[in-house]
Amino acid sequence: MKIENCFKTNNIDGIAGLFSVSGDFGVIDGLNTGYKVAKTDNSVCYTLTTNSVELKAEFVYQNDGLVLRKDTFKNLSNEPVTVYRLFSRFAFEGGEYDVYTQTNGWQRECKGRWQTLSTQVVASSLGVRTCDSASPIMALKNKQNGRITVMHLFPNCQWNMSARRRFFPGTRDYITVETGIEPSGLALKVDAGETIYLPEVLFLQTEDALSLGCDLVHKYFLQNYPQREVPVIYNTWLLNFDHINYENIVRQAETAAGLGMEYFVVDAGWFGQDGKPWSECVGDWVENTAGAFKGRLKELGDYVRSLGMKFGLWFEPERAFPESNANKNNPGEFVGDRLTDFASDKARERVFNDICSAIDKYDLKYVKFDFNWTIAEDPTHSGFYRYMQGNFKFIKDLKEKYPDLYLTNCASGGMRMELEQSKLYDSFWLSDNQGPYDGIRIVRDYLKRLPSCKIERWNVQTAIQGVPNLYKDEKLELMMSCNNATWEFLIGVDPTFNLAFLTGGPLGYSCDIASFPTWYKEKTKEFIKLYKENRNFFAVACAKMLCETESITVIEYYSSNYDRAIIQFFAKCVDQDELTVYPSLDSGATYLLNGEEVLANDLIEDGYTFKDIKDNYAYVLDLKKV
Repeated sequence: MKIENCFKTNNIDGIAGLFSVSGDFGVIDGLNTGYKVAKTDNSVCYTLTTNSVELKAEFVYQNDGLVLRKDTFKNLSNEPVTVYRLFSRFAFEGGEYDVYTQTNGWQRECKGRWQTLSTQVVASSLGVRTCDSASPIMALKNKQNGRITVMHLFPNCQWNMSARRRFFPGTRDYITVETGIEPSGLALKVDAGETIYLPEVLFLQTEDALSLGCDLVHKYFLQNYPQREVPVIYNTWLLNFDHINYENIVRQAETAAGLGMEYFVVDAGWFGQDGKPWSECVGDWVENTAGAFKGRLKELGDYVRSLGMKFGLWFEPERAFPESNANKNNPGEFVGDRLTDFASDKARERVFNDICSAIDKYDLKYVKFDFNWTIAEDPTHSGFYRYMQGNFKFIKDLKEKYPDLYLTNCASGGMRMELEQSKLYDSFWLSDNQGPYDGIRIVRDYLKRLPSCKIERWNVQTAIQGVPNLYKDEKLELMMSCNNATWEFLIGVDPTFNLAFLTGGPLGYSCDIASFPTWYKEKTKEFIKLYKENRNFFAVACAKMLCETESITVIEYYSSNYDRAIIQFFAKCVDQDELTVYPSLDSGATYLLNGEEVLANDLIEDGYTFKDIKDNYAYVLDLKKV
C-alpha cells in the first residue's frame, strides 16, 4: 500500500498530518509540510523539528504488503518538557466507513464487532493491563470500494485508538485515525535529550472481512519472533483451585507423566504466611509451610522431575496484597495500595530477586505470571509508559538469566494478550473459561491478532456417570467440559469437537486427570502422541477464517510455503446439511486428501464441501502437498 495514502489530506488542523501532539512546548497538529524525508529500499522516515522537539515517523515495508510504523518524540531542549497529548495520526480519503474493534473482559475475552463510523469510535485500555476492556486492534472498511485497512497496535503504555469522521469546511468527509498514549490525565515529563517511543503500529490493507488478513500478520510475526516450542502442560488450578493436597497432586503428576505431558505446574495457593490465606499474601513468594504442601514443595518438584517432566509455579509479581510482608516491609514501592511500582528500579529489582530465588530453589523451568489487579489512571500522569518500560526490562532480564525458562502470560485471563507481550512470552492462558464452545469463539477472535501457537488450549473435563442412552437400555459414562471458570456450568461435546479445539497451540490439561476413566486415559494418551507429531506444523502455521457464524466456525491453518494445510470445521447447532469452503493453497500444486490426490486449483475455485453436517461435531481435513 502507498504510505502517502495514509496522510495525504491538506494542512487542516485536527485532520491532516502525521501527528497530534501537544505540551508545554506548544501544539503540533495539521502539518504535512516541513518534514525531512529519508528513503531506503524498504523504508521512508519523516522527521519534523519544531519548538525544541523532534518527531519522527518511520514506515518500514514488510513482506505481503504489511507496513510497520515506528514513531518517536525527542526533547531537543536543555530542560524537561511536559507532554499532554502524544498520538500518531493516519488520515484517509473521505467516504462511508465501518469500524471493527474488540471488547475484552473476564471470561468474555476478545469479542469483535463492526459498527458504522457516524462520528467517532474509540478503543482504549483501562489502566495498566493492555487488553483490559479493549484489544489493541482497529479496522476500517471503506464501504464504497470494499478495502479494509487493519491496524495492530504494539502497546507500551495505556493506549488509545480512535477513528473519527469529520467534515471540512462542513461539506467534505475526512477520516482520521489516531493511536498513542491514553490522553486522560496525561502529563508525561520528558527529560532533556530523552526519546519517547510511541506504540508501534503494524498495518495492512485487505478485502478479507472474515480474517482481516490475520494470516499475513501471523507470518510476519513468526518470521521475526519464531516460536520456541509448543509443549504439553498440566496446571493444577482447575483441579481443585487453591485447595491443595499433596497426595492428590502427586496422583495428578503420576498420571500426567504416564499420558506424555511435559510440564507440571502448581498454580496459586502454594505460597504465603503461616496461618493466613494465600490471597492475602500475594507478593510473598515463599512457601506456606503450614498450609498447601506443608513444606514439601521442593520434594514435589524433585518427584515431578523424577517422572520425566519439568516443574513450574504460579506468581503474580506486579501485585502485593496490603497484608503481605512484601507490602508492609517496603513502603514507597507501590502505586496505590498493592500495585508494585515497576517504574522504580528498587521495587523491580526486589521482585526480580524474589522470583529468581524461587526459580533457583525449586529448579523451575516454567513460570506462569498472572496479574489480577489494575488501576484506571496512572497517578504519575505518564500513561503507565514508565511502568511498562520497567515491566519489559523485568521480563527481558529474567529471560536473559534463564534462557530456557518457559513463560506463560495470564492477566485475569486475557487482559494482556497482544503482540508486544507476544515478543516476551512463550504463550498465553486463553481465558478462565476453558470450555470448548466459548473457547473456540475466543480462539477465532484471538487469531485475528495473534498466531495460533501463542494461544494455549486447555482441556477441563470430568466424567459423568449414569447418563441415559436414547438408543439402548443402558446408562452411559460421558466426559463433560467445564464451560466457565468455576465448574458451575458443564457441557457435553462430541470428542471430535473437543479434540479439534485443543489442537493448534500449546496443549494443556487442568482437571482431575487421575480420575479419568481408564478408556479415556488411553484416548488421551493417543491424542497427546498425535498432537506431538503435528505440533511443529502448528508452531509455524498461519491461520485464517473460512467461516465464522454463531453456529459454524471453520479455521484453516497452513504453512508459509503451503506445503500443508489443516482445516478445522466446528458445528454447534446447524440448520443445513452442507457447506462449501474455499481454502488457501499453492495454486498449481497437487495435494493428498483422504488418500487421494486433488488439484489445488480445483479446491481454490470450486471449494471443498462438507456434507452430512452433524450438530456438536468437528471435522478435520489434512492436506499435504505431493
